[in-house]
Amino acid sequence: MECDGEESRIIIRARVTDIPGDSCRRPITLGEIFCTKILGRPFNTEVTASKFDAVHIPYGFIYDLNVACNLEEQELLARIPHHVYQASLVDNQWIFVKRDAWLPNAKGYCAMFCWGG
Repeated sequence: MECDGEESRIIIRARVTDIPGDSCRRPITLGEIFCTKILGRPFNTEVTASKFDAVHIPYGFIYDLNVACNLEEQELLARIPHHVYQASLVDNQWIFVKRDAWLPNAKGYCAMFCWGG
């Protein structure tokens, strides 16, 4: 995938009841599933690392991947690639379908959330 290793913002819409485990941990669980299945790497929430991953939970799930520094809103919108997915659990397998048509609205809405949590 094009965002592997680069800073990027991933927006995922999914039914929370499809996400396994404790309800308070579901945002992290979905991030782990996405990073493992799509990026082939672990979801890293260790803020002390040189690059880390962050999650916002209002509209679907917003994941900031490979956060290396703080960014202002305009820089976030201009510099950071954004990707939108619809996630579904089918026969106990996660399916992530890219939804480019949803990107303009999702990107505008998600700009209110600071980069890196």
